[in-house]
Amino acid sequence: MVLSSRRAEIVRPVDAADLAAAFEHASAGMAITERGAVILHANSALGELLGYAPEALVGKSVVDLTHPDDLPASLAHNQRLARGEISHFSVEKRYVHATGRPVWVRVHVSVLAHTARRHHVVHVVDITHERSSAILLQEAQQRFDEMTDSIEQDFWLMSLEPAELLYSSPAAKRIWGFDPMINRTSPELIMQHIHPDDVGTFISLFGGALDHAREEEYRIVRPDGALRWLRTRVAPLRNGAGRIDRLAGMTEDITARKHAELEVERHRAFERLVMEVTETFVNLPAERLTEGFERALGQLATLFDADRSIIFLLHQDTDQFEARYTWRRPGLDEGDMPFTVFPLAPDHPLRAALVRDGMLYVENARALPDEMAATRERLLANGVGGFIDVPLLRGDRLIGFYACGTIGRPTVFRPEVADRMKIVAEVFTSAIERARAEAAVRSHHEALAHTLRVGTMGELAAGIAHELNQPLASILNYANAFDNLLASGHIDVAQLRDGVRRMAEQAVRASDVIGTLRTLVRKGKGTRTWQDSNELVRTALRFIEPDASQAGARILVEPAADLPAVQVDPIQIEQVVLNLVRNAIDAVRALPDGARRDIRVVTRLRAPDTVEVSVSDTGLGIDPSRAGSVFDQFYTTKPDGLGLGLSISRSIIKTHGGELWMDAEPGPGATFRFTLSAASPAP
Repeated sequence: MVLSSRRAEIVRPVDAADLAAAFEHASAGMAITERGAVILHANSALGELLGYAPEALVGKSVVDLTHPDDLPASLAHNQRLARGEISHFSVEKRYVHATGRPVWVRVHVSVLAHTARRHHVVHVVDITHERSSAILLQEAQQRFDEMTDSIEQDFWLMSLEPAELLYSSPAAKRIWGFDPMINRTSPELIMQHIHPDDVGTFISLFGGALDHAREEEYRIVRPDGALRWLRTRVAPLRNGAGRIDRLAGMTEDITARKHAELEVERHRAFERLVMEVTETFVNLPAERLTEGFERALGQLATLFDADRSIIFLLHQDTDQFEARYTWRRPGLDEGDMPFTVFPLAPDHPLRAALVRDGMLYVENARALPDEMAATRERLLANGVGGFIDVPLLRGDRLIGFYACGTIGRPTVFRPEVADRMKIVAEVFTSAIERARAEAAVRSHHEALAHTLRVGTMGELAAGIAHELNQPLASILNYANAFDNLLASGHIDVAQLRDGVRRMAEQAVRASDVIGTLRTLVRKGKGTRTWQDSNELVRTALRFIEPDASQAGARILVEPAADLPAVQVDPIQIEQVVLNLVRNAIDAVRALPDGARRDIRVVTRLRAPDTVEVSVSDTGLGIDPSRAGSVFDQFYTTKPDGLGLGLSISRSIIKTHGGELWMDAEPGPGATFRFTLSAASPAP
């Protein structure tokens, strides 16, 4: 290859052909650069290294080829070379391949002597593989170091004669809380840190014939007082003569696993208990509710490691919490003041915290501040050491709280106890509310039955008046007859005695009739209060829903919004709704299979001070010719009816200042309506 005159000028002191051949066939990349590190000539090796044809590199500078991250250092070296501060330099850096990938190189740059212009010769060696190997080695070393630091097991080696700990890995200090190597010649000193109940287990690792590997789990008490679970595996090592003279072992901290196992078992026990408690309360009769609560409280307290467990219910009148259901661990002192009532006013800090935080946790009752001195003394008088309470809520309404506590010792409950108590509190709240609802339903049924008796007897009084009139008329007739006999002077003693006897019989008959009425009617007049008409309807329908379902009837309710309140006896008005809906059910019950059996109950504002309630059915309807008789006493179309329901209902509505009537329209179905006054009664 013949160099240009410019290149010949560069190498004029030497043979140009030899220099060109050496330059071109060099195994390393080579280039001639001038000021600004611009390439004047590049050999094939450099072109191959960087992915360019050699001639394509001519005119490129160090800025074009150097990786941006390495450019500042490279320029600094070239600038010093250009200023004559240095005559050569070497550097490891990255070039950018034509494909864009980085290429690690070792570059040596030196001033090319004996040239008219200041040129440089650049020698480039590819060190990508070398750098990759170094990086891999560095990364491997880093991973090894990280692995060594992160190993949680203590690997150790000890000799038997003499007994000496030869090696213990760094994890030992983290496990034991101290470095066992400080007592390497007295390894038996480690025994003082073994839990007293597990000393035998630990000794079994090193006793007897050491001809096989063995493994045990045991507890230790670290110098800081922490209780930890460890597992150690010991294997015998034999010397060249085949005799066991050393032991190799591995010890690891399994506290987390042990706690997890214990927690899993506690969780399973809790789940089983919650299922049992839930099933118990679902089917528990009301008369056995106390028994069920006390058994559940005892089982849960035992699971939570509590000494006493109580359900306090809020008394609405006194605003105090009363201990309704209690359990105490047998054999423990009850204290000087057994809990019956626990006063916590709405503004009391403990009650506020209970509602705000959803729980109340006091580890030591003695630590309560002086502003709660009265509460603190009451707790201490009851022997309370500490406690955890969770509220019993029905929606946003506080109905009580469920408490677990200790007697004579501070409380240290596990973190999950509060969450589990909250789950149980839901079950308890449902059971309590169900019991209250059942009691309210029983009371309501009794009140409805009483109202029916009162109304029925009021109507029966008119219907059976003749039953009283007959004996009274007979008595009057006999009295008149006796008066006539006495006036005539002709007295027949036998006839007189017979008449007196007959008078007595009629008096007894009248007395029996009155006694029957007095037996059936026991209550006084109902109390009238302001009520929501829609709520009265809903309450009544709850009692009739089973009958409707049995008859295959569908009750559709259309309550009007923003109805004014009405002043009524709620029991009596609910009885009217029940009578009308029950009649509607009987009407649709007679329909053939597949027929639409709908009952529609509608409330609306009939006038500014009048509320109307209507009950419609899709039954066979009522003959218009008989429509005027449906409210008559003893009129009925039912084979077993008394014919008093509508008559009683109309009387009730009239006493409330309203009206009850039927829409007399031909065709199927019937509609009954009644009104109630929403105005205040006149003073």
